[in-house]
Amino acid sequence: MALSLEQQRKIFELLEQGKRIKEIAKEVGCSENTVRRYKKEYERLRERGQGGAIEIADKEEGVRRAGTLKALQ
Repeated sequence: MALSLEQQRKIFELLEQGKRIKEIAKEVGCSENTVRRYKKEYERLRERGQGGAIEIADKEEGVRRAGTLKALQ
């Protein structure tokens, strides 16, 4: 099941705060593996200098990921 927009935002927010994967998974209500997947993308974008997170945009068929942290705020 896909995470809601709010859950995705929360993961990035907690990653920015330096929280551990286990803590994030518990707080967001998803599996640790799900958090790991988002963390990989977070780190990849951070290396590219794109603000360290992911822009999330609603789509009719669900949620897609792209761009930067600024779009989440």
